[in-house]
Amino acid sequence: MMARLPLRVRITILVTALFGVALSLAAVVSLASVESSLRTDTRSSAEALLSDYLDQLVGGSLGPATPAAEDATRFIYIAEDGGDLSALEYQQILFNAVMSETSTLPPPVFTDTVPFPEEQFGESPLIIDSGLVQISVLPDADDGDIVLLDRGEDVIVVGRPVRLGETPLTIAVSSPLRPVMDSIDTLTRSAYIAVPLLILAIGAATWMIVGRALRPVDAITVQVDRIGSDNLDERVPESAVDDEIGHLATTMNRMLTRLQYARDAQRQFISDASHELRSPIAATQTTLEVARQNPDNVDWAATADVLHEENARLSSLVDDLLLLARLEETTSITSTQEVDLDELCLTEAQRPHAHPVHVHIDSPARISGNPQTLTRAIRNLVDNADRHTTTRVDITVSLHDETAVIEVADDGPGIPVEDLDRIFDRFSRLDRSRNRTLGGGAGLGLAIVKQIITTHDGTVTARTATQGGARFTVTIPQHSSEA
Repeated sequence: MMARLPLRVRITILVTALFGVALSLAAVVSLASVESSLRTDTRSSAEALLSDYLDQLVGGSLGPATPAAEDATRFIYIAEDGGDLSALEYQQILFNAVMSETSTLPPPVFTDTVPFPEEQFGESPLIIDSGLVQISVLPDADDGDIVLLDRGEDVIVVGRPVRLGETPLTIAVSSPLRPVMDSIDTLTRSAYIAVPLLILAIGAATWMIVGRALRPVDAITVQVDRIGSDNLDERVPESAVDDEIGHLATTMNRMLTRLQYARDAQRQFISDASHELRSPIAATQTTLEVARQNPDNVDWAATADVLHEENARLSSLVDDLLLLARLEETTSITSTQEVDLDELCLTEAQRPHAHPVHVHIDSPARISGNPQTLTRAIRNLVDNADRHTTTRVDITVSLHDETAVIEVADDGPGIPVEDLDRIFDRFSRLDRSRNRTLGGGAGLGLAIVKQIITTHDGTVTARTATQGGARFTVTIPQHSSEA
């Protein structure tokens, strides 16, 4: 489903979803951290109050106003069985402990008519101002730390066991959690509002940023959509920034350049092929028309020779065109096998030629390739040299650094410097070879050679030798370790 949406929508949804999940997790973690911190602060405050209270209690420095009335309600007194003691019960225990410590003094007598002197005790937990009572703080853990007591979810209670005289009990301090929960509730409500707003904001920002980033791509798309086969000279706008979009525009323009070159080459190929094919067809048609108009005065033997020659020329041209088209469509070698290049050159030298062909084997050269196409390449080079040489053609075969080298040289007039770059183009013929009576071809032989050598990952170059004549050099790397 997502794959059908536009790229801008997909990126916006993805970024918004990831940011939303991350922000929600961060909010949950932050709220938990704040709650934990507030609970820790609340417990620390209660522990500090309890420690101070116990220090004063053990030191016997507590008085009627200690602790303060606003803190007195936070104190809890727990009996040994776990039940809560009221302040009055606790004071009774404390009073009894005082009485037991002051047994040398006449104890007060309590009767039904003289009850326990409650009026002497205020609302504060302690009103005793005496160091006579024996109060000991008992360790409740190995380290003697104040412990957390379970007194429900609404408060935090910390306490320490003590002994008042002979009576054990626990003195605890409670701190309500309502302020903490109220703060967390406030932060949670704020998060419920802030998080969605931030997610929407990041979604809108992503939408705008992605749209702005893809704007050059839209411009490229619009321009490419306008470009057809008739206006391949147009180019897409390139960005001044060296980024992915700029690379895309540059690559697209390079592709358009290649397409324009391929179109121009195709048009030129069709034009040249039409021209070359028209010549033998026109010659054949002219010869036949003349023969039809004057059947009694025609030398039919000579006419047959002319038609045969033109037909052979047409057949050879069509074969070359088909071979060149097939070579340009393939980028790899077909029917690969081990090829002995010096044997191919020796076989070519034994074919009939207008001038003698000499082969020089400096070192045997064997490569992995297609023997049929390689034979055609060597034959075209030798035929080309044979047409232009004066006395002889020389073929040299050697091997350098696992690269086979074939040189075909003649002692003819050589190749002008201005023609070295175009001699391997299709239908490219030098002025001298345009005269077909001298054996000039259609200008496809060297183009076929270049395409064959290119499919073998090799190169072919031409130059004019210092002693005169043209020299073609073919280099082909060995593709197999056995070669």
